[in-house]
Amino acid sequence: MIPALALLKTRTGQIVAGVVVVLIIFGVWLHFHDRGVLEKHEENVEAKAAPARAKADEQRGRDTATIDAQTKEVKDATASLPPARTSYRQCVRARNIRMQQNPTARPPEPCRPDPGSGAANP
Repeated sequence: MIPALALLKTRTGQIVAGVVVVLIIFGVWLHFHDRGVLEKHEENVEAKAAPARAKADEQRGRDTATIDAQTKEVKDATASLPPARTSYRQCVRARNIRMQQNPTARPPEPCRPDPGSGAANP
């Protein structure tokens, strides 16, 4: 006979087996009960969040429209401006980078300092 089954013939073995069965049944019940409670909670949270989510969607749409209008306004305002003249420092930096990238090419025009900037002729 299997030793575990031999324990069931004693009173103590029967009590232990009964407790184990009760614990297993309780564990299964608790699992399904918790799942139901969590599903109800998620439904409640979702129902309460729906109005806020709708309001946020409306606000996001208004923000997008405002940003698009401001971007168009800035682009329209800057489109009519003449191209900005590069500073002496920007010119020298760009010239040095071009010369480093392609040392065999003909050197670019020398940079002219901005009037009143105090930069010396190169």
